[in-house]
Amino acid sequence: MALRAVVTVTSLVAILAAGCGSSSSSTSSPNSDPAPVTGSSGSSAATQAIPAGFARYQGHGFTFIAPSGMKPAPDGAVSGLPARASAVTLTPGGRPVENANVQIIEGINPALEGSLDAVALSLESADAGNKAMKNVHTSISTMTVSGAENVRVVRESYVADAGDGHKTLFHRTWLMVSPKRGTLMDLVVVDEPQRGGTLDPATVLNSFKLDA
Repeated sequence: MALRAVVTVTSLVAILAAGCGSSSSSTSSPNSDPAPVTGSSGSSAATQAIPAGFARYQGHGFTFIAPSGMKPAPDGAVSGLPARASAVTLTPGGRPVENANVQIIEGINPALEGSLDAVALSLESADAGNKAMKNVHTSISTMTVSGAENVRVVRESYVADAGDGHKTLFHRTWLMVSPKRGTLMDLVVVDEPQRGGTLDPATVLNSFKLDA
């Protein structure tokens, strides 16, 4: 797996494992449940207007809007997650992560023991100490998601390896949603503007809807 993919995986493991006990050695395959698929989810979210060039995807317990043609990446599997947690990395056309200037990650941990504040701080701490990331800037805020008990948004910018021996700027935005105590849902937008990425994370994250 390319170094820049490892950077995101390290961060993902940090937040899905925050407040949990021991992690498992299992791997979440990009082709296993909960691999998102386009189409109607049966919830009211499916009727929301979808911008041109976008489609609605079904995650594990939620839906969201993203550019059409996003598919699980062949190198998007994540190991070291806590037991019962899973994650999927989507890229345009399902191309390898190292060849994509946009990635969307959706993950779930149904056995979270800590608070969302602890999760957000765990991510901030993990990235501040990650030597593969330079010039890390992080901000933590909140937003409203209908039906959720708690929500945090973590916005990051950093410089890391682009996979070709050169450094590039990454913008990464995490939506952390707790629909009920003990459950964490993550929707992450990674955009690389210096490599042509133009995806506005607000378009994706503001479309997040919990299943009815």
